[in-house]
Amino acid sequence: MPNNDFWIKDLNLAPKGTSELDTAMIEMVGLERAVEYFRDKRPLEGARITGCVTVTKETGIFIRALKTLGAKVRWCSDNRYAINDAVSATLATEGIPIFGVANQSEEEYYKCMQYAMRFLDEQKRYIGPTQIIDDGADLTSYLVRYAPSYFDSVIGITEQTTCGINEVKRIITSSDQPPTAIININDAFAKKNFDNYYGVRESLIYALQKAIGLQFSGKNFIVYGYGPVGKGCLEAIKALGGHGFVVETDILKAVEAHMNGFIIVSRKEALSIGQVFLTATGCVNVISKEEILQMQDGAILCNIGHGNSEFDYLGILNSQVISKRQVNTHVMELCLSSMKRVFILCQGALVNMIAGPGNPPMVMSMTFISHLLAQMDIFNNPSKYSEPKIYECGEDFSRKVMRFVFPKIANKLYDLNEEQKLYLNFPEDLTEEDHFL
Repeated sequence: MPNNDFWIKDLNLAPKGTSELDTAMIEMVGLERAVEYFRDKRPLEGARITGCVTVTKETGIFIRALKTLGAKVRWCSDNRYAINDAVSATLATEGIPIFGVANQSEEEYYKCMQYAMRFLDEQKRYIGPTQIIDDGADLTSYLVRYAPSYFDSVIGITEQTTCGINEVKRIITSSDQPPTAIININDAFAKKNFDNYYGVRESLIYALQKAIGLQFSGKNFIVYGYGPVGKGCLEAIKALGGHGFVVETDILKAVEAHMNGFIIVSRKEALSIGQVFLTATGCVNVISKEEILQMQDGAILCNIGHGNSEFDYLGILNSQVISKRQVNTHVMELCLSSMKRVFILCQGALVNMIAGPGNPPMVMSMTFISHLLAQMDIFNNPSKYSEPKIYECGEDFSRKVMRFVFPKIANKLYDLNEEQKLYLNFPEDLTEEDHFL
């Protein structure tokens, strides 16, 4: 079980983790610029932040940034399969309490959440965090169900995923309000249109090639969901010669996919033509075990949405399988009859996080700068977030993020003259301080 300092696989992995962090830093210079800009002010001095985001090399850089700017940080993972044990070891050697190892049990997963919440005050008594950084609302929903008293100390949460915001909305539906202020990082322009779209456009390719050596060209890919994640996947599929088909529930998204050159199919049609099935919805039970039984021999199923509940892997495994075979670390072959087999990738969990390293460092830096700015604002301006509700990030928020990540582009932007500003009802010029706080 974890102790109060950390629970990791092996401290001897730290040198490997350090190398991975150094590599990630090459493309996360935007986050480094943000840290340098705020370093002397230490705007998170006195903050106690619990993070529940998958421990990757990119996450490690972000955790270091929070600590550099003054925060006390304790961390666990929202994904019990995909933790980077080497990065965790490096952070532990740097004095950062971090909890979780790759492929931990469900019991261990929740135990790590508990330990990540336990800060110590000056009298060595347990005290909760002032803020939470969450992914999928995993920690938020756990606390709502089992330890709501922790919210007494929490002044705000930043949430970075679609399914997380959806989970918060379910919490609101059942209890009339969220447990505290929640800033919607997921729908910020700098996150949704980069991490969700450009990130998976690359990480999907890497993951499928590594897991199963898949050739994209000529294959029929069925993508469930045409949100930013589904769009990114389909663009990658099309670029490599795959045939992209879309299953959607929303007429607006379906028509958008149609106008972008993808074929809209019904759930029934998808089963007869699909060779690779990819869920990208953030929902549950998108593909049922009955539908899996109707797929053609050799069908491949994978998920890039959230968790491992988008298709009924356990249902088919426990009730319909004649035999099973572990092809490699990431691929399970299930024989459904003497004439039919299907291949399940990563037990239905996130294929790009488990078979691959997750989304690339540059887009992740945009997401983490978004968290950073929001966390600083919560801590330094708590009166703005006194009402327990979901707070949205406007476009100006994302412009601040982009100025850190792409300063050369920012310096080339066209400046409106006074006549143009008046015509467009443009706001007064922002000071440098306004740009970043």
